Order: sequence, then structure tokens, then C-alpha cells
Amino acid sequence: MHTSFPIYLEKPIPMTTETQAEPQTSTTATPFPGGKLWAVLFLLWLVGIACNSVLAWQYYQLTLSDTPLDLPGCGATEALDCNSVIGSPYGRLAGFSLTTFAFGYYAIQFVLLIWARREGRSRVGLFPVLGLPAFASTAVIMGGWAAATMHFRLESYCIWCLAVHATNLLFFLFAAAFARAVYQYQRAESVTASQKVVGRGPIFATVLAIILMASWQTFLLANYHGEPQMADEELPQDLMQILVLEADAKDTSEEEASETENSSEVIWTNLGSREASNKIVFFACYTCPHCKAVFNVLEEILKEHPDDLRVDLRMNPLWSDCNPYISPEVQEERHQYACQAALVGIAIAEAAPEKFEEYSEWAFRHQTHLTPYLLEQKGRELLGEATFDELYQSDEIKDRLAKDMQLSGRVKVAIVPQLYLGKRRLSGAITRVKLLEILDEEFNWGESKPEVPATAEQAAS
Repeated sequence: MHTSFPIYLEKPIPMTTETQAEPQTSTTATPFPGGKLWAVLFLLWLVGIACNSVLAWQYYQLTLSDTPLDLPGCGATEALDCNSVIGSPYGRLAGFSLTTFAFGYYAIQFVLLIWARREGRSRVGLFPVLGLPAFASTAVIMGGWAAATMHFRLESYCIWCLAVHATNLLFFLFAAAFARAVYQYQRAESVTASQKVVGRGPIFATVLAIILMASWQTFLLANYHGEPQMADEELPQDLMQILVLEADAKDTSEEEASETENSSEVIWTNLGSREASNKIVFFACYTCPHCKAVFNVLEEILKEHPDDLRVDLRMNPLWSDCNPYISPEVQEERHQYACQAALVGIAIAEAAPEKFEEYSEWAFRHQTHLTPYLLEQKGRELLGEATFDELYQSDEIKDRLAKDMQLSGRVKVAIVPQLYLGKRRLSGAITRVKLLEILDEEFNWGESKPEVPATAEQAAS
């Protein structure tokens, strides 16, 4: 008997094959290290362009407005004279405002910032990343140059200008830190990805670019900084014979002699040695910032050529009370004490000619803060109260100022500062380098300047 056993079919158990997880290479890149630094750079960029916009507004206000407003924080002291700095010849390069060049600088930095942010992880991104500190170095050089100019030449400071330069310096430092972080990041990434390691070539190229840009920028600043709107024209005749101070001792006509009392006396309003054979006639106003800049240039040259040059200063106040060629409708309030400043200068030159240069230096330095009280106080300090009170506002001093105004009209002085030497007339602002070139050409200093003995024995021989 066949017995069959029931076959129970169970649900088949699926066969599963367990595989051990293999290690996978992480595809997540190392976090980009420059995010916070980039944010700081962008913030500094915003601060810099905002300050530059304020300076640009102030520059064109000084250029176009008869009554320019002072910037906040400016004018608090005599040293903080923003308008004197912004409106000086050193506020321009090759005739253009420095703020104009600065807008171009900030535009390029903006492009580099955006490019560096978008492409910083790629090797192509090294170009804008390293370009940021390289290009920012030009602003650092400009800042150092401007600070030296304010301190040594203008003796006035603009806090807004200093704020821009400080911001640019911080931008350069953070840009260098940003470039270093991105460079190290790319080197690490190239090692991880078994790619060719980023070398030091980009670093050397950046340093070389900074050196080349610094050299070129220094050349431009040395030769063209502070040379705006300088006109050099040749006159049909040599006017020096009627403009130099010695001419005051000659009566050019009976009519002039009758109008000007004491016309045979010379009041020596000159800078430098009275016996110097080379002479310049300088028409200026003590309250004119461009005249101040040219005066500083002339002082520097006089220190280098103490016996070779004399500068005869002719007064040309930019105020209608004493200048018949100035219209009351167009005169600026900043020149309201120009006549008093000129009269005090002439009085000092009459009584103590050796103190005239000291007074002129003081008057130009404090031109934005001059008042009748301060001017008279300075006159009494240099001459003594009795002498000054006797001369100031006397007919003799007023006649000399009228004589200068008469000469100004005769040679058609349209603007100041204005320099005359030989048949040449220089108008507007001028750099020391350019003026030295002209003087070398006019006076042949390069050919005929005597050699200075090295020792006392050589001098005796």
C-alpha cells in the first residue's frame, strides 16, 4: 500500500545577497573659504565709493558755485581745511579731478569682485582673485602720495580724503587675505582631485604686476599731479621792465606821478634775494587756494636756488572793494578779506621787508580763516603796534595797492595765479617739476649754474 505524504509548499523565501558597502569618494567640495572676506570687501567697496561721491560733489561745488558749502567735519580747525585740499592743484591729475579717476577704479574693482565671487573655485577665478589686491595697490600708493602732499605741501588735511584712503588701505589688506585663502583652497583641491597642483606662478605674476603698476603710477604722479589748466603763452613783448618792483621807482608819466604819491619809493614785496639776477613777477591773492599752491611751489624752488631767483609779488585781491576789475555780482565770499590781507602785507614790506615772506607764508596757510582782527593782530606782532597802526590804511600803502591794480589791468591779468618771466606768461596752477623745466629753459640754469665747492679749501682757492 502506497502511502503518500502531503507536500506542503511554503512561500519561497527570496534570496537576498548582502553586499558589503564599498567606500565612495565624497563629491562634496571643501567649503569655499572666502565668503566672509568677500562680504567685508564688498562693504569696504561701498564705503569707498560713497566717500568718493561726496568728494566729487564737493569738487564740482567748488568749481561751479560761488558759495560752496563745507563738508561735515571740515573747517573745525585751521588744519582741517577740506576745500583747500580738494580745490588745490593737487586735487587733480593731468587737469582732471582725482575723483573722476577714482570712479573708474571702483568700477574695475566691482567687476573683479563679482568675477571672483562667481569663479573663485575654478583656476580661471585666480585671475580676478589675485587681481583684487594687485589693482588695490594703486589706491594705496595714491593714498600715501596724497597724505604726503597734504602734510608737506598744503599743510591742510581733508578728513573725507583721509577716510577714502584709509578705506582703500583696508580693502587692499582684506583683498590680500582673500587671495591667500582662495589660493590655498585651490592648492588643496587640486591635491584631493589628483590634478596638477596650482603653483606659485600666479603669486609671482601678481607681485610683478604690482611693481610695474607702482612704477608707472609714481611716474604719472611725479610729472602730472597738480598740473591742471596751466596756460603757457608767449607775449609779443617783454613786460618785465614795467612789472618788476624796480619799475615802481620810475615815473612812467606825469599823470601817474601826480596820482600816486611816493611813486619813487619801492616797497619790496618780494621773495628771495633782492639782488638775484633772475626774476619772476607773481600776481596773486592771499585768499586764492591756487595761489597758495603756486606760492608753496615757488618757496620750494627758492630754497634750492636762494641766490639765483627773486619772486616779486604783486597784489591782486579778488574783491571789488579794492579791485576795480572784480564785479560784485560774481565775487566769492571767501575773498571778502583779501583787500585787508594785501594791505597788511604791503605795510609789513614797507616797514620790515625781511618779514614779508614770513607774513605771506602765514597768510596763505591760514587763508580760509582770515579776519580783519587776525590780520591786524599779525601785523602788530611783526611790526609793533605803533608802527603798524601808523602804516596800515595809510595813503602810501593804499597807493601801492592801487599801483598793482593798475599794472594788473595794463597787462590784462584775467585770472590768478599768474606768473611773468621774460616774454612768457603762465596762468593757472603749475607743478614744481614743470616750473623747474621752464626756469631751466628761460634762465639756462642747467648750463650756467655755478658748481658748489665741496670744501672750504676749494672755495678759498
